[in-house]
Amino acid sequence: MEITVRFTGGRKVQAEFENFKVVSDQPVSEGGENSAPGPLKLFFASVANCSAYYILDFCAHRNIPLDEITLVQKVTRNKETKRVEVIAQEIRVPKDFPEKYYQPLIRASQLCAVKKTLQDPPEMPVKVVPAE
Repeated sequence: MEITVRFTGGRKVQAEFENFKVVSDQPVSEGGENSAPGPLKLFFASVANCSAYYILDFCAHRNIPLDEITLVQKVTRNKETKRVEVIAQEIRVPKDFPEKYYQPLIRASQLCAVKKTLQDPPEMPVKVVPAE
């Protein structure tokens, strides 16, 4: 997969891949317009969306309705270092949801490729290449 990122004005950047464009911006306090989520927030949304997909897939294969199921993700940062310490997720189910599915639902959410990438991070080399 190849992603090209363009600088589209102000603090906005636009990642382009396949037929998609993903825009990020910075908050006003950082010189942006707050017109789109920042890159780190997009990353957190990616973790949540990926986990939710596997929950959706688990339920779909069992004909379990999704109307009252939600995934809530909370990010905790260290106040001194500002680093992320915990990305916690809660799968909220209706009161009558079968308890026998609790652990399988958790296991399904942990199939997320984004989570797996965090747990076993890839190399991320960077280089500068002059234009041709």
